[in-house]
Amino acid sequence: MAAIHLAARKNNTEVINAIAKFNTDLDVPCEGGNSALHLAAALGNLDAVEALVFAGANVNMVNSKNRTPLHEVTENGFTDIVEFLLVEGASVDVVDKNGKTALLMAIRAENITITDMIIKAERYYEGVRQGRINGAKKVTSFRNERTPQQKQMKPFCYDLAMKELEEDDLRRLFFHWRFKELHVKAIQSQYIGNAVDT
Repeated sequence: MAAIHLAARKNNTEVINAIAKFNTDLDVPCEGGNSALHLAAALGNLDAVEALVFAGANVNMVNSKNRTPLHEVTENGFTDIVEFLLVEGASVDVVDKNGKTALLMAIRAENITITDMIIKAERYYEGVRQGRINGAKKVTSFRNERTPQQKQMKPFCYDLAMKELEEDDLRRLFFHWRFKELHVKAIQSQYIGNAVDT
């Protein structure tokens, strides 16, 4: 285990920043193929995670289980770090050796907040890639609705979905809005209580 790993485990940002100044490989793996970012993420060390990412650590590095730091924080329910990694561009598409993405892990844990953030991030970055969303201004949050219009529409859409539309009509509407099948299942699980096969 290198000094960068110890600093990450101890949440010591001063040491992380000092090591980073010497252009040290911040992604060097230790046991299990874990980077310092994996270790800080798994322990919920937000300060160390931020310091490592701002110093250039790879948010999408995989360990020997093919897990990214996003997998680690999702599994442990560290909501603030999940959001930070998503804002910094962590991929939601990486599948670990057990066949799980971070979204599937959040659904299985019934963590509504993390599930919602991952769906929002996936839809946002897909929209940027497809040119439907202007990605010039960096997104700063996936936790809440970003605009006053979204805040205003949320209760209306919920009432429409729960009181006015049949389930088949609602599914068609979700697909029209470019939600993926897994997104629809996750939303149904959150609001209707249907189990999702993970």
